[in-house]
Amino acid sequence: MALRMACVDAGSFAAIGLLISAMAELTGASCQPAKPLPILMVNGTADQMLPYAGGQSIRGDSLWSAERLVGFFRRLNGCAEAAQQSVLPGTHPRRIEIERSTRCSGGPVVLYRIVGGGHDVPPGLNAGQVLLDFFRDKVR
Repeated sequence: MALRMACVDAGSFAAIGLLISAMAELTGASCQPAKPLPILMVNGTADQMLPYAGGQSIRGDSLWSAERLVGFFRRLNGCAEAAQQSVLPGTHPRRIEIERSTRCSGGPVVLYRIVGGGHDVPPGLNAGQVLLDFFRDKVR
């Protein structure tokens, strides 16, 4: 729903956060946000419901890959430099890779890639705090 709203009414948002989400091909085909939007995404690479690599969802919708969605927002937000890569420190049941594009004229694009993660946020990631930290300085 957040992606659909970003496509049709981006002006209502300062930023968006997507926890285990994907862009439907049908929505993405006509998606033209009116402005850049900072975005934070959390996706598992082994999600059976919304495949990280794109393709068919469990409902049968055709989906963009998470990488395609990141690329879409990197272009929209004017991210010219390569993304910074890191790994979330600490003991987690899954490896959590972070891809940050922060030098973007329209706002950052951040992906938390849960390697081997499914259709849930792993217990080692405090998603609430991650979202609060991301949204803290965003204003419309």
